[in-house]
Amino acid sequence: MFSPAEILSQSIEKGTAKTKNTLMVKLILGFLGGALIALGFLANV
Repeated sequence: MFSPAEILSQSIEKGTAKTKNTLMVKLILGFLGGALIALGFLANV
């Protein structure tokens, strides 16, 4: 278990790392996220 201070510092580190992603990485992750949402919809129908 992490203390609240450790969770906060890890969240800040991960958040700042995400801002340094290239445009290509952002596009790929966005596409994959949309594909997973679409698959979830198809599984629900």
